Amino acid sequence: MFVRKKKNRSGTISVVVVDKRHGFKEVKNFGVVTTDEEAEVLCMRANEWIRSYGGQQLERIMKLMKFPMSVDKALEIAKTIPTVTMRLPFNQQKQTRPLFG
Repeated sequence: MFVRKKKNRSGTISVVVVDKRHGFKEVKNFGVVTTDEEAEVLCMRANEWIRSYGGQQLERIMKLMKFPMSVDKALEIAKTIPTVTMRLPFNQQKQTRPLFG
């Protein structure tokens, strides 16, 4: 997920959170403002929401798996992992990406 600022025809700026897993889907609208400064405030709120939303998803998954650790502890451990290497299923190509960046 990421935050998108888009200029409207009226000259206002919309701030939305977009999920791009299955195409581009607007997940949450944070508002419409008239100045770049106001847009930056909404972007900060949107980024905080993304971090919070990710934690909620992780908590739900950990409960389903009966994982014996708190979400905070799992995130603390995950932050010590600098990169993750994965093999793409469709072409078996390896990709290495930063876990948190």
